[in-house]
Amino acid sequence: MTKEEFEKRYCEQSGITTEEYYNDCNLITLPCNCDYEGCEGWAAIDNTPRAIKTHKDLYS
Repeated sequence: MTKEEFEKRYCEQSGITTEEYYNDCNLITLPCNCDYEGCEGWAAIDNTPRAIKTHKDLYS
């Protein structure tokens, strides 16, 4: 799954637009390498330095 496909699917399932994803929800998409069975290789993360660092430390 590409990053764009993940974002489109995430937005559809959340009932938001991609504009809302980036602006109102303040999310970014980062690669994910967690062990969750349903992980599709990407994660929607709060666009804050702490959340980004935590995600990278745990799942990159």
